Amino acid sequence: MLVSGDISSSSLADNNPKSSSLYRHCVRLTNYFNPYDAALSLSNIKRIGVSPRAGRVGLPDTLPGKAVEVDTGTYYAANAHKFDHIPNDSHTWYFFDEVFMRDVYETVKGDVDRNRISTRVGTHNRLSLST
Repeated sequence: MLVSGDISSSSLADNNPKSSSLYRHCVRLTNYFNPYDAALSLSNIKRIGVSPRAGRVGLPDTLPGKAVEVDTGTYYAANAHKFDHIPNDSHTWYFFDEVFMRDVYETVKGDVDRNRISTRVGTHNRLSLST
């Protein structure tokens, strides 16, 4: 799992030599991203905008079947008031949220398909945390 992943989104594309070992050694890669992540906005600025971060923009269009992305932006925006007491909340809120932690639990447990995890909406490899 990647949560607030400060890694180049393009490096996670299918057949990219930078991530080939990662995909060979995992059953599934789940990338949780938040388009409102201020810390990753700064990380992107540091790179002059040429290497958007997977934790802020998601995975590239050419992703392998093992990769799943979960867009948490709508959920975060709807619940941001719950996290405003947390330092760097747009980057760290995940670890203080029951819905997210249930999603992680169900993902690790692996009893149901990625499209049937109760905390998600959407289908295939492009999912969202439900509000």
